[in-house]
Amino acid sequence: MVRVRAGRPSAGAVVAVWLPVLAFAVLAWQHRWVADDGFINLRILWNIEHGHGPVYNAGERVEAGTSPLWILVMLVARVPFFFLDPAWSTVLVGIALAVAGLAFASLGARAWWASTGHDAVLPLGAGLILALPPMWDFASAGLELGLAFAWIGVCWWAIARRLGEPNLRIDRPWWVPVLVGLGPLVRPDMVVFTVAFAVALAVTSLPGWRAELRALALALALPGLYQVFRMGYYGLLVPNTALAKESGRVLWGRGWTYLDIYLGSTLLVVPLLLLTMLWLTLWPRGEAGRRHAVVAAAPVVAGLIHGLYVVRVGGDFMYARLFLPATFALICPVAALPVPRDRRLLWGPIGILTAVLLYVGVAKRWDPTHITDNPDTPNVDGDLSIDGVANERLVYGLLAGNDNPVTYDDYEPYVNGPLAELEPLPRDDTLVDLGGSGREARADRPIVVAGSIGLVGYRFLGVTLVDQLSLADPLGAHLEAGPPSRPGHEKIMAWEWVLARFAKPSLSQPPTTDDARLALRCGDLKELIDAVDAPLTPGRFLRNLVGSPARTQLRVPPLPVTAEQEFC
Repeated sequence: MVRVRAGRPSAGAVVAVWLPVLAFAVLAWQHRWVADDGFINLRILWNIEHGHGPVYNAGERVEAGTSPLWILVMLVARVPFFFLDPAWSTVLVGIALAVAGLAFASLGARAWWASTGHDAVLPLGAGLILALPPMWDFASAGLELGLAFAWIGVCWWAIARRLGEPNLRIDRPWWVPVLVGLGPLVRPDMVVFTVAFAVALAVTSLPGWRAELRALALALALPGLYQVFRMGYYGLLVPNTALAKESGRVLWGRGWTYLDIYLGSTLLVVPLLLLTMLWLTLWPRGEAGRRHAVVAAAPVVAGLIHGLYVVRVGGDFMYARLFLPATFALICPVAALPVPRDRRLLWGPIGILTAVLLYVGVAKRWDPTHITDNPDTPNVDGDLSIDGVANERLVYGLLAGNDNPVTYDDYEPYVNGPLAELEPLPRDDTLVDLGGSGREARADRPIVVAGSIGLVGYRFLGVTLVDQLSLADPLGAHLEAGPPSRPGHEKIMAWEWVLARFAKPSLSQPPTTDDARLALRCGDLKELIDAVDAPLTPGRFLRNLVGSPARTQLRVPPLPVTAEQEFC
């Protein structure tokens, strides 16, 4: 093992570490956009700003966003960026967070090596992040991935730097356990990273049960408070989106397809293996022990488990999206590596790795447009997709006729085309006695029924939008899932349910609408609707809180006649 003692880094070393970070900022900016799902978050933000609370539809307490912390960040960002379109503020903040995440990943790797007396100046892992186009695309997109990169990167840095300070208690500084505990607020599935980083935090700290209890309290305080709020306000244990996508189902086959598309389009396995070999070759024997191994393993083990979870639940309809946090975490320990004195020893692998990175970033892009005329290739509803997986930025760029669609106006060709066909239902047809409770809900607002709720929802701000794909619908999310189809698009709510909830009885309605209307007035199904529609009194909050476990498990037969027989 060739050792390079850490000292004050040279100007060249500083440039080497920070150059990929700056390049990532440029590439993320060049690929700026807001996805259709990003406009779901923007609509929630609009409702908060207009006093309706963190909901998708005013008067209907449904958690349609997956990341409560990202909603909060978006809200806070409106203060300095009040003069900008909200879409632009989310793009700027998302890119800034993603870039910060890469910077802290590199700083964390340098801190890890510095604790062994080595100076890590070769930014190979950071270069791999830089070379992955999905990282550029989802740095903005209006989604929580930029926040996820920042959180993982800062956690890794905060714990790695503790290796150089062996006399710290686990609750010092206090913000580190608070930071580690934020994982479930970034995304519920990020709890796996919270657990891994918590183990690493404990290993790098002095023993002491009092300090450990204080650290546990600090870590659980914010997610615990929010969980109580979620259960009492929304009446569920998890976001509505988790139920709509049945994130507990086991769909290995579809998940492996999702992984195959990702790995096949990026050749990620090759540079990861080379980086792992380099890291193991450079392992500082005699200077790195159990503490160093646990800290380095924390993001890697968490990333592998999280990636396996994504495969287990069947992946996603957005190309690469759900694998990006795991990819980012896997690369944290190798974001920067030391340069050996005998450069000839590793010059060959480094050269091969560089060539692979260039090929991945420049030559190898996943573009489904070339297969749309191939009758043997499965497409979904005319989308530019393979097995239901789409390169969302490419697809929406084509629909918008704009390489960088950020605001609603940037989507003009799309919103003036397919979306222009949607109009609100007549107001006098939407007076309805919800669940037999005597409330004429939403009588003052028209209703739109749609199967895509991002751009549509932003077009109809202040209007009740019924989501037939169930992401933002309290009833549809609880429907029993049918056979696996396109990820996230499997619970399609029948029209009878929509009419039963929102329309006056009419002879022109399908006969089964009466069954749906009756089912909504019975038992657990009535309680499900009341949990989100009834006035939020202290009693209602408590009933929601206590009933949230059973309500989360509730599933409704898709056929109204079957539901009526089960609940009435």
